[in-house]
Amino acid sequence: MNFMVIDDNGQKVSCDVIGVFKHNDKDFIVYSDDTKEVYASLYKMDGDNVVLLPITDENDWNIVDKYLENL
Repeated sequence: MNFMVIDDNGQKVSCDVIGVFKHNDKDFIVYSDDTKEVYASLYKMDGDNVVLLPITDENDWNIVDKYLENL
């Protein structure tokens, strides 16, 4: 599965979903772009659109790290 985002320069960037998971009522998405960097965000649905939200809590980053270790 993939999706498009608009970067800071206003360019469309294709991203590939590595995985999605839920933990403690939070929805997480792990994905990569064409540079093969790996990113993680919280997300929420807004109608048919996915809204990416920054992960700001260190505990949430620890959850993402554990998820990636188990892939």
